[in-house]
Amino acid sequence: MRQVPDDPTLHQLAGLRPAVADPVRQARVRARCHAALARRARRGGVDARAVRLRYLELAGFGTFAAVYVLVVVREMLASYGG
Repeated sequence: MRQVPDDPTLHQLAGLRPAVADPVRQARVRARCHAALARRARRGGVDARAVRLRYLELAGFGTFAAVYVLVVVREMLASYGG
């Protein structure tokens, strides 16, 4: 794609100021991130609730997949007169 040098949109975009982060907000966010990382390190880095939810999610998906495969096989056998 070729850029047209007289494009008014490009001239407007060139006149915009660059985005600059607020130093106070940046420091607060950085402190919260460091605190969260420190908490995770103190707990051993593994959230037991997240692990349980992951296993529950996998069990649900596995059950759905098994039921789906059984229905497909049943339909296939029914279509062949089995």
